[in-house]
Amino acid sequence: MNETLEPSDRSQAGMSGGRIALIVVGSLLALIGLGLALGGGALLVAQGTLRDGEGFFTTSSQRFASTGRALATRDLSVANGTPQGLADNDLATLRVRATSVDPAKPVFIGIARASDVDRYLAGVAHDRITNVDLDPFRVTYLPRPGSRVPQPPAGQAL
Repeated sequence: MNETLEPSDRSQAGMSGGRIALIVVGSLLALIGLGLALGGGALLVAQGTLRDGEGFFTTSSQRFASTGRALATRDLSVANGTPQGLADNDLATLRVRATSVDPAKPVFIGIARASDVDRYLAGVAHDRITNVDLDPFRVTYLPRPGSRVPQPPAGQAL
């Protein structure tokens, strides 16, 4: 007895490799789409809730302190977690604000090449920030001794 399957019977016998491949690809694309939709939703929430009145994204304020005349860091990487190239162009502006504990003493914030900062702070008592942990917030300082009083930064030729 030789029995042949009709086309309607073949579909019940099992799924073809092509159908399985389409299901796998479709499932992967659905997962990618869901991830993109969740990421977009998170960005919309951040856009509406984490910006200040001037449109900057803000973080909580933290206290940094020095027993010397300055705080310095060898390398400040603000691009961690930022898509490659986003921090290297004009799509974002970084704003850093500082407030002195003593209103009579002004605070200067400078950003310069490490070699220029090292030259400016040579012989000046200051603390170098070596590590910052965010949760919980904790700063590790390396004290640098010195007795020289630096010239006002505005008068420096770099």
